[in-house]
Amino acid sequence: MHVRSTGPICLVPLIFLLAEAQIWDAVATSQSLGYPIRQEVIVRKQPEHLVYMVLFLLLSAVAIAGFAGETGKEISYRVLERGEYKEIEVETALASYIFSEDGGVLKSVFLSFAPYGSVVSELVPGTKTDPKSLERQYVANTVFPFSLQQEGLVEEYTLAEVEQPSPDELIIEFRGEIENGTVIKRFTLRNDPYYTVDVEVTVENRALEATSLRMAVGDYLPVEKGRSLVYQFDGSSGGDLLAEGSYASFGGLGLMDKSTVFFLKVDSPSGVTPFMERALSGSRRFGVTLSAPQGTTSYSFSLYGGRRRYLLMEHSGLGTLDNPGAGARMMIPVIQFLEILYRYTGNYGWAIILFTLVTRVILFR
Repeated sequence: MHVRSTGPICLVPLIFLLAEAQIWDAVATSQSLGYPIRQEVIVRKQPEHLVYMVLFLLLSAVAIAGFAGETGKEISYRVLERGEYKEIEVETALASYIFSEDGGVLKSVFLSFAPYGSVVSELVPGTKTDPKSLERQYVANTVFPFSLQQEGLVEEYTLAEVEQPSPDELIIEFRGEIENGTVIKRFTLRNDPYYTVDVEVTVENRALEATSLRMAVGDYLPVEKGRSLVYQFDGSSGGDLLAEGSYASFGGLGLMDKSTVFFLKVDSPSGVTPFMERALSGSRRFGVTLSAPQGTTSYSFSLYGGRRRYLLMEHSGLGTLDNPGAGARMMIPVIQFLEILYRYTGNYGWAIILFTLVTRVILFR
């Protein structure tokens, strides 16, 4: 996601408003001197043409400058040696991630970009991140997302070569050996505004009979203020874990509070069921159970770890998790229109300017 410099663009609406204020001052002055209505129209008409001409020239100049050079932040990563294991730290425009070779897990999702009215936040249960240094601390006995849970199961993963097909996309793959099988975990991150990580888990079962694997999503303490465990069944969300046979499809599970969401969406529901168990620490461990018949089976997921914003969640297929109020629903078409302008221009500065101009035209006179 490239972000062009919008410094000069931000001045355009201000210039427009100042010029309009000067027009109204001229009209008011003409009225106070006793000029007729015809004179008022003349005084207003000429500056309006001048304002739109200046605005057009400014937009053209900034457009040339904007398309000439982009100053976007590309997705970046580094591989860190942590004793016997390697960790990968990934930086996007919105968040910082830590993946570990120890279990092929995700150890941290830190929302480093805080829009107005929000704060930076760590989303992975059991992880504490310092906002300034980005140093992590981990609670003892924490089970991290995407670790496999099975009695007697020993996982040994190796980090495959990190792929970067484009400046805004990164693919991380772990290959692990378990008893009578192989597990491949593949994570795809994109430098876009949607907070989503695509996850593909492939299980090769070489045993003579079918088995199942439990894949954790996290640990949840019911006493955590404002945070709740949410499930999605048959397209609807709720806080109750339904028994098998009482629903047609399982859509995912995760944690939500007033400002953030950490939710694993199931893209291939066949063979995937939810689980929740109480740990000795008093926490509730939750995740999904993957059926593993003989041969190779692949499962696809989408991990949404980001802000609780209806349009972003709707884009990721999680719109049913949120229930915006009447006022927020009235703003949704406006924001969607602004998003269309963004897709057309590739820049939110330009989108805001076009939105302002369209609004002026609609409300003219």
